[in-house]
Amino acid sequence: MPRTLKIGLDLESGLIEEDSATFRLLDIDGTVPAFFGGLDKPYQQLGQRLPAGSTPIAAPLVGANEDSLPADEGGYLGTEAIGPNGERNYYSHVPWASMPGQDHPATDEPFPVFTTRDTGPLLVEGRRVALYRIIFDPDTGTWPSFDDQFIGGRPMLWWGTLRQAGKVEGRIWSINCAGPGSWLRRSLANRAPTSWFPVASEVQFADNERKVYLDFYKTDIYGFDYWYGHDVASYSVPDGSPSAVASYLSSAISTVAGTAGQDGVWTADVPVAGAASSIEFDLLSVTVSTLADCGYAARLVITLHIRAWRLLGWEPLYEPGSLSGPQPLFVDSGDGYYTAYFATVPPGSDPVSKEGGPEWTGEGIPRIYTPLYPGGVSVLSGLGGQVVSIATENLAPLYVESQTIRARPPFAEIDGTDTDSWRLWAFRGPIQLAGEDEPVDTVQVARCSWVSDGYGLVADDASGIRKGLHISGWLDPRLFGLNFEPINKWVGWASNDNADDDEGKIQASPLSFFGVYYNRPDRAADTIIRTLVSTGTGAWDPAIVDTSDDFVDGYSASWFTEGENPTGLAYPAMDAEIYDLSLQIPAAMIDLASFAEVGADLPGGESGPLAMGKVAVQGTSIQSEELLGALMAPRGWCFSLKRGKFGLFAPHLGSEAKYDDAVDFEITESDLHGEAGDPASTIPEVELRPVFPFDRMTVDYTGDPTEGWLEGQSSYEAKARDPGARARSGTRKREVKAPDLIATEWFVGDKAKKVELVQSWQNDLKKLWEVGVASWLSRPHRLLTGLRVSRPKGQDIYPGAILKLTNPWPANSTGSYGVTGGYARVLSVTHETDSCACEIECLLEGGAPNALRWAPVFRVVDEVSDTTERYDPATRKFYVQAWG
Repeated sequence: MPRTLKIGLDLESGLIEEDSATFRLLDIDGTVPAFFGGLDKPYQQLGQRLPAGSTPIAAPLVGANEDSLPADEGGYLGTEAIGPNGERNYYSHVPWASMPGQDHPATDEPFPVFTTRDTGPLLVEGRRVALYRIIFDPDTGTWPSFDDQFIGGRPMLWWGTLRQAGKVEGRIWSINCAGPGSWLRRSLANRAPTSWFPVASEVQFADNERKVYLDFYKTDIYGFDYWYGHDVASYSVPDGSPSAVASYLSSAISTVAGTAGQDGVWTADVPVAGAASSIEFDLLSVTVSTLADCGYAARLVITLHIRAWRLLGWEPLYEPGSLSGPQPLFVDSGDGYYTAYFATVPPGSDPVSKEGGPEWTGEGIPRIYTPLYPGGVSVLSGLGGQVVSIATENLAPLYVESQTIRARPPFAEIDGTDTDSWRLWAFRGPIQLAGEDEPVDTVQVARCSWVSDGYGLVADDASGIRKGLHISGWLDPRLFGLNFEPINKWVGWASNDNADDDEGKIQASPLSFFGVYYNRPDRAADTIIRTLVSTGTGAWDPAIVDTSDDFVDGYSASWFTEGENPTGLAYPAMDAEIYDLSLQIPAAMIDLASFAEVGADLPGGESGPLAMGKVAVQGTSIQSEELLGALMAPRGWCFSLKRGKFGLFAPHLGSEAKYDDAVDFEITESDLHGEAGDPASTIPEVELRPVFPFDRMTVDYTGDPTEGWLEGQSSYEAKARDPGARARSGTRKREVKAPDLIATEWFVGDKAKKVELVQSWQNDLKKLWEVGVASWLSRPHRLLTGLRVSRPKGQDIYPGAILKLTNPWPANSTGSYGVTGGYARVLSVTHETDSCACEIECLLEGGAPNALRWAPVFRVVDEVSDTTERYDPATRKFYVQAWG
């Protein structure tokens, strides 16, 4: 047993320090090597998904090689122990918490490994460990249970994570473990794909997007028109691929053109011989020509919805003549329809103009128009409700977990099968915007669903080659840290299926979303709680349909079965998210009330702009402590472990605010613990300037989920406004990362108002940091180190606890020695395992410059009339006379 065990806080980052401990084991019966035997043991790989939960394994599992894994008879699956009757999480580090077993996907490397009970575990590193100290109860004369002791306010002494590290001397094993902060350190979103997958679609047109208007006519050099074909009612654009739509329109054009001739040739020689013209329409080009130099221009006028044009590879939003090749003139006809003019006029000329010349006839030479994307494109509807397909390299399987923070989107089908999984996806690629000469890159966010094969894989579509994905609806990407205007719901988004590389196409990749709202920010405190406690065991009633954010506001407990680690809080601050996005810390070890307190203490309160943010990442995983630290930093929060529970506190809310009502321990001289023969061991050391004020501060905010969320895209500058700011040099700078804070300036002038409740947080941040935190940092706090406290108080002190301290030794902030009833926050604790005492570091609060000073209201009056009878200046003596 280590003589001491240390747990500490980093006050600046707000996180728990990376402490460790080494335990020495004497292997009496020779069984330890079987547990720490390394990676040379025989093992099998899991071939089916085993989700998180407590339901015992009732039958052998399927192995990756179609072999049988007798997990129902016990063994080890990854770092989870399986009991002899298939019990999940058999050896729990928290025996009173009944935590469920882990989630084991079997479709992504590395596959979970299985070993039998006799073989022992293959993987040791990463297992959670706990050290309990059971304290005898003299009142009952019994030793309490784990559960009773924890409820009674005495948590486990120390906890952490096993490392594959240490040494062996003979039969003495030294096993190294990371400390309590290791429970907050894990890769999240580790199972989400990092790749971008090309997107293709067969368009389904709405009824008001199918119209086809066709006109054929000739114009002479004097501006007179001769009409040869006209149809506005006979044809309707069908659903399908670009080639299918092009073939349909080609047939329609040929039929209408044939009203003045046959085989697409306008045979009428009116008004002169040789004026016959022809039209050819396909996916690669449109060709218009006269058969001779006849002095007449041939024209085809066709009106289609912009989605139909884009499906065929044309881009109506381009200005005429803006491309290198010959282009038609597109005219906006309203309601999403555009009219194209294909004519034999010279390239760059206006085919509608009546001021032509002899060269407008084409002189018998065909005029060839080529689409922007020859061969057609995929068009994504801006309204959603569309099935698209995604391609994986070498037809590889695609594992994507369905997130459980929200219920299923409106019912959708893919090839006749109801979708059963859902998540946010990011889409990227070039998009043509009105007024732009060239396509510009964009990234958009959509709510999607798909059919799962039961193992977490995205099922193939009817082709058997690509994966089917249903786009339920598009969200505003600016809310998620992507500075792009939402796509026009009537215009949609076209992708070039024939681009030389994937960068020229629309691509999709799953987003890992840590929030709950789709069209407004989320409470940071709720996000932290959900990340800490979720286990991947929550489930929605399959009949519940989630149509909008109103669903969250109208949430009913009957809709959702909370996971097996309940918090007792309202949705969404509960066990409601998948295993891959959470830390599975027992809710009994979370100081849930502290999260509400720090939220309420923010300027603007728990629902104010500074309390809200948005977190989503794509691609690489994110370290949980970095995520938690980024949510805490701009709000001035810090982790606490008082009473052995993970909680939050705001260091700047000290003696001027809540200490009087929140003292955990009152420490006087009688509570000190010294070493035998060393009286000075009870005297703490004092550091006079443990925290430093800042002069200027930079807040980097709004992370990009596709380019590294932790790095903000914008910066906000603030400066300290505490009483001593003007006297300092002004060179000390503090940098704060706030990637979840939303760039509200992106929404200025947003006429669509697509995102609700996006309010500026900057005024609240200024109030918090420029005044609140800056004033607190500038005060004369003292750091006391080496303060030794005896049991029983010493055995129960943990970082974050508040002390009311009376001690004659520390140099105080008022110009003397000693402190009486001073408030201090414990920053680190070193527990002595043999004596149950502890040695602490605590921050002794410096009083606020404008703190209230209490003066006497009454005074005692004696019976004497000569004041010298109270005090004799000659002898410098005071006298206490009889009271009257």
